[in-house]
Amino acid sequence: GGSAPGTFIKPSHPVRLEPLEVISISWWIYGTTGIMDTAHWIYFGLLVGTNLMQVLTVFGVIFYTLRGCWNKRKARLMGEGSQMPGMSIIIPCYMPNEEPIIEETLEHALNNILYELAEEPLEPLPADFQSMVTVYVVYNAPPEWSHPIEAALAELDGCRRGRFNRLVRVIRVPASRSKAQNLNHVISEIADPYSVIYDADHHP
Repeated sequence: GGSAPGTFIKPSHPVRLEPLEVISISWWIYGTTGIMDTAHWIYFGLLVGTNLMQVLTVFGVIFYTLRGCWNKRKARLMGEGSQMPGMSIIIPCYMPNEEPIIEETLEHALNNILYELAEEPLEPLPADFQSMVTVYVVYNAPPEWSHPIEAALAELDGCRRGRFNRLVRVIRVPASRSKAQNLNHVISEIADPYSVIYDADHHP
């Protein structure tokens, strides 16, 4: 049979307690009896400290892994814009016919055409990101034509705008009478290996 009350039964094999189990037992002994000698307190403290370090290590690994992924992504975003070959986006137009739509088309070319990046950025690009894309607005108009839009466009000439920080060039071709003459005028100034032409009413 059974064992007499109070009889200590020696286990048939060593009992291994996990650190959290030892902590729980130690805390139960202290809470039940109010007594725990110095050795138990030291052991208890070491176990708590060891487990706390393990938890902090896990969180540290997660933090540095996520930060490393972000730094790699940032470096890729910073690097792609400088490694891609230069490209020119040319928007020829005739004023006053295309005066009502040219600003919208320019805004689209600055913000919605992907070139520097292989994918849509999930967050704003760094402030010092330098695009290799130049957007040209090249137009002709009758000699007597004037409109506030011309001054607004002139203010953008030579500036970087849009979420990709692209360079804007605005050129009026005085002697031009056609789209072809506008293109011939600006193409002679372009050194980029790639160029693309969009009509003023085209939003690719």
